[in-house]
Amino acid sequence: MRSATNFFLLNLAVSDLMLSIICMPPTLISSVIYCWIFGDFLCKLFAYLQPVAVTASAYTLAAIAFERYHAICSPLRSRNRKTRSHAYAMISLVWIIALSANIFMLFMYEEKNYKNGLTCAPKQRPLFHFLYQVNASLIKSYFKFVVKICVI
Repeated sequence: MRSATNFFLLNLAVSDLMLSIICMPPTLISSVIYCWIFGDFLCKLFAYLQPVAVTASAYTLAAIAFERYHAICSPLRSRNRKTRSHAYAMISLVWIIALSANIFMLFMYEEKNYKNGLTCAPKQRPLFHFLYQVNASLIKSYFKFVVKICVI
């Protein structure tokens, strides 16, 4: 764990494990039994953690690409920048962006009662629907696209 690249790879592993351990089992179980059995709190929490894990994973890959780009294009300057504290700062920024960009998901989802049983779905109120569309289009699509293009 001496190099900055190893810290980025550890962060990538953590975000991928978060996705596979925390997020996939509830989705699989609710898809198999066609019912949400985990309650309203976990409905909101899982709806929030899934995009957080995906965003953290994608931005960690972008941070690795950014670090590699600078290591190749300007190797002498990159040596000064390639420190553990710089890696910690980049990883912290990745998680701050991932947690804050998806904060609306905590308020968007709710447990609903349908004919077949309970389900975890987005709220259907006009304000929440509008906020969900704004979040999905602006924050998730355009913001992520702009950041990745700026890294390249």
